[in-house]
Amino acid sequence: MLTLQTLEKMRNEDDFKLFYQHLQLLQVSTNTEEPFFPRRKRAPIRLEVGDGAGYHAASVEELYRTQYYEALDLATVSIKDRFEQPGYAVAISKFGGASSQVSK
Repeated sequence: MLTLQTLEKMRNEDDFKLFYQHLQLLQVSTNTEEPFFPRRKRAPIRLEVGDGAGYHAASVEELYRTQYYEALDLATVSIKDRFEQPGYAVAISKFGGASSQVSK
C-alpha cells in the first residue's frame, strides 16, 4: 500500500528535520508564539511506580520529535490493523475490489 510505504519512509531523522523546519516557517509566517514546553506534571501518587523521575524532553525540538514518531507509528499500526482483519479478505472477495491494492 502506497500510504503505508510513504509513512514508513517518513520515519527518519531527515524527514523530521524537514517537518520541524516547516513548522518554524509556519510559526514565523503566521506570527504565532514560539513553541514552549507544557507544564511539567507528576502522576498521582496512587499511579506512580518506582522511585525514578519522570521523563521530560530537554528541548522543544526533542518533544516534537517524540510526538512526530509516535504519530507515525500510530498511523502505521492503525492502517496495518485495518487491512489485516480476519474478515477483510472475505469482504474483498465477496463484494469485489482490487485485492492487489491490499497485498502486503
